[in-house]
Amino acid sequence: DQQAPWSLYKQGQTQQVNQILYSVLEAVRLAAYLLAPITPNLSSEIYRQLGFAIDFNQLSSLKEGEGLHPTHSRWGLLLKGQRLLEPHPVFQKQELPQALLL
Repeated sequence: DQQAPWSLYKQGQTQQVNQILYSVLEAVRLAAYLLAPITPNLSSEIYRQLGFAIDFNQLSSLKEGEGLHPTHSRWGLLLKGQRLLEPHPVFQKQELPQALLL
């Protein structure tokens, strides 16, 4: 709660808000990178929304187990002012069957 970006923004602490949001986006990017061998479609979609044109399904290194792009395993790949695409959920909402709701 102390570092909630919406609270800090209201207090005029935009530099701290920018740092927090950058850290969140960079953590999501790294998680997508690490999950790419297991979930290449999901990782590709996350990367696309972050402004990268990488299709993890097309990387031969994923299929051969030789590792991914070493550059992407480092913190700080997102650049200041990087354009993000329009966000949308990468997971579809699953509805519980009515039998389970009773």
